[in-house]
Amino acid sequence: MSAPPGRVWEVVSDPRNLPQWDRRIAGVTGVPDGGLTNGSTYTTEMFRGGPLGDLAARAVRMFGARSLLRRGEQAQKRQAESSG
Repeated sequence: MSAPPGRVWEVVSDPRNLPQWDRRIAGVTGVPDGGLTNGSTYTTEMFRGGPLGDLAARAVRMFGARSLLRRGEQAQKRQAESSG
C-alpha cells in the first residue's frame, strides 16, 4: 500500500504526531497552528526516570536505536496510509 506524497508530508511534518510513533514521547506542545516554518519552535515531553524511563533505556540497549527508528517509520507509514 502507498500514500500520496502530500499525505505523507502532512503526517511526517507535524510534530504533534510524535507520541503516536514513539510511546516514550509523552506530549508535544507549542506547535504553531499554521504548521512549522523556518524558526518555529515546540516542546517535546519525554518519559523520564522511574519505571517507564528505565524500561525505555533498556529497550534502547536491547533493540538498538536503528530498530526503534524503524518502528517509528512503520508507524508513520501506517498513519500516512490511513484515511486520515
